Amino acid sequence: MGYTVYPDNIVYVATGGTGTLQDAINQAQSTSKPLYISPGTYSTGDLVISGAVEIYGTPGTVVLQPSSATSGFTLNIRSNTAGATITDVTIRGITFYGALKPFATAVNPTDRWILDHYTLPGNFNAIISAYKVTRLTIRNCAVNYSGSNGIAMWQCTATVENNDFGGNRLCAVYSCDAWATSIVDNFVHEGENAAIVVCRVSQAFDGTVIRGNHIYDTRATYGANTGAGQVSGSGWFGNAIYVAHASNTIIDQNVTAYSAFSGIRVIAAWNCTMTNNQIFSSQEVAVFLEAPGGTPSPTNPERYEGGIIANNVINGGGLGINVANGWWGARRAVVSGNTVTDIVRRTFSTTDPNYPTYTTTGAGIFAESDVVVSDNIVDGATQGPGIVISPGQISGSTMKITASATGNTVKQSLMGIGFFKEYANGFSLVASNIVEGASGGAIVPVTLPGPAYDTVTRVPGSTDYGTASGGTYTGKPFTNVMIGLNFAV
Repeated sequence: MGYTVYPDNIVYVATGGTGTLQDAINQAQSTSKPLYISPGTYSTGDLVISGAVEIYGTPGTVVLQPSSATSGFTLNIRSNTAGATITDVTIRGITFYGALKPFATAVNPTDRWILDHYTLPGNFNAIISAYKVTRLTIRNCAVNYSGSNGIAMWQCTATVENNDFGGNRLCAVYSCDAWATSIVDNFVHEGENAAIVVCRVSQAFDGTVIRGNHIYDTRATYGANTGAGQVSGSGWFGNAIYVAHASNTIIDQNVTAYSAFSGIRVIAAWNCTMTNNQIFSSQEVAVFLEAPGGTPSPTNPERYEGGIIANNVINGGGLGINVANGWWGARRAVVSGNTVTDIVRRTFSTTDPNYPTYTTTGAGIFAESDVVVSDNIVDGATQGPGIVISPGQISGSTMKITASATGNTVKQSLMGIGFFKEYANGFSLVASNIVEGASGGAIVPVTLPGPAYDTVTRVPGSTDYGTASGGTYTGKPFTNVMIGLNFAV
C-alpha cells in the first residue's frame, strides 16, 4: 500500500506507491491536492486530519477497517493547535467499518462534552470524530458497526448528507454545540441505542437542520438504565431523533420506523419545529416535547419555551404526541394538522425502584401549558383518550396559562377529548371538535396520573359536554373552562 502524487491529485492504492495512509493524508493537506483512495479494503489504526483536505473514493469500493484485533479506529479531525479551528474538510464515497470493536481510548470530556448517561457503552468515541471544524462535509459514505458512535462532532459547522449508518452501538450521528449544521438524507438502520442526537452543553440557539432521513429499527440496549425519579424508560436511548438543549432545531420530512421509544424526542430546547415527518411504530411516545429536569420555576434553565409539532403522520405508539412538564416551567407549543392512528397502551420495565414499571396513557395527543391543539385527526386510540389538554401550572408562579383544543376530529377512542380544570391559573377552551365513537365520553373533565403515564380517568359522575341533551352545548361549565359547538356522534 502507498500513495503517488499526480499533478491534480494524490492516489492511495492497495499495491505500489510509498508511505502509509496517514502519510497520504499529510501530503494532501500540505499540497492542497485531493486524496483519492482507489478501490480496496484497507486495515488501519487511528488517523488524523489537522487541516483542509478532500478525501474521496468511488462509493461502495473503498473500505477502511480496524487493523487491531481488539480495538476500533478513529479518524480524528482537529487542529494540532489546542483550541484552534480548522476549515474545509470533505470526506466522500468511503466505507468505514468498525467491526463493533470498542475504542481503546475515549474522547476528552473537558472539550468534547458527552451527554448525560452516554458513557454507558464504554469508551465514548467515534469512527469519525471532529472537533472545531467549519465547512465539514461527510457525503455518500457508509459508517457501520462502530463500537460507540459512527460520527461525533463538537463545535462544528457540518453537512452530513446521503450516508448509510448501520449497526452502530451508540449513535449514528452525535452533534454537540453545532452551528449551521445539516444532517440530511441519510439512511440509519439497526442502531443499538440511538440514531441522530443533537445536543448542547446548555440551552442555546443551535439551528441544526435534520431533514429527509430514513431511520429504521432504533433499539434501546441501554434503555433500562433509568435514574431514580425518571419515569420514562427512554430519556436518552431508543429514540430515532433526539434533541437536547439545542434550540431552534428544524426536524422535517424524516421517516422513522420501529423505534424502541420515540421517533422524535426534544427536551429542554426552545422553538424547535417538528413538521412533515412520518413516524411509524414507536413503542413509547411517537413525538415527545418535554422539560424533564431542573428546578420548577418560570426561569428553569431546563425548560423549553416554544415548539411546533405540525403536519406529521403518526401510526402506532404507546402515546402519539406528548407535550409535557409544564410544572417545570415549560410552555408555548402548537400541535396542529397531525394525523395520529393506532395508539395503544404499552408497559415498560425500568431499573428505578420508585417506578419499576410504567404504562403509557394510550392517548393520541396529550398536551399542556400554553398549548394550542388544533385541526388534528386522531383515529383509533382505543385504549385511552383521543386528546387530553391541560393548561398546566408553573411551580411557584401566578402566571396565567392556557390550553385549547379546536377543530379536531377524534374517532374510535376510549374517551374523546379530556380537559383538566383544577389549576387556579389555568384556562381552557374546547370548541368546534368532532368526536365519534367515544364509549367513555366525548368531551369530559379528567383526572391526571401523577407522572404523565398510566391511566387518564374521567372525573366520576361528570357531565359529557359533547352529548348534552337538547343539542350542542355552549357555555362555561367551570369558571376557567369554555366549551362550545362540539359535535359528538
